[in-house]
Amino acid sequence: MKTLQSSKSVIIDADARTLWEVLTKADYTKAYMFNCEVNTDWEVGSQITWKGNFQGYDAFQKGEVLAFEPFDSLSYSTFDPNFGLEDKAENYIHVGYALKELDEKVELTVSNKTFDGDEKRMAHVEQGWAMVIPQIKEVAERIMRKADETE
Repeated sequence: MKTLQSSKSVIIDADARTLWEVLTKADYTKAYMFNCEVNTDWEVGSQITWKGNFQGYDAFQKGEVLAFEPFDSLSYSTFDPNFGLEDKAENYIHVGYALKELDEKVELTVSNKTFDGDEKRMAHVEQGWAMVIPQIKEVAERIMRKADETE
């Protein structure tokens, strides 16, 4: 099968610590990841799950933490059992987050890799992230604005 990859970057008016919290804490993921909370200990090799209800759909995805470097990068695999695919390695999507500090801002790059060669599936993945990435930015920047207001 053919591996397909995509990535998208965005500049976020926040510090790396704040963005990291947004990416890794369930209280925040629910605000941008289709109402799903992440559940994991973020140890490499540990299970990761996403659960929630979005527009009447009970969402559940599972996978494994593949890499975790605090305030720098992380990656995980993810699989949606409701998508109609067999639960095997080539049907898992690999998601990566990379943070790059730029003065008082952070560049977030989100990357996705699929292993089944299905271009329609990759287009679906990209469409989802096109909705999620602006929400990540909005949540992180809102937290920073609140922090600035309290100083």
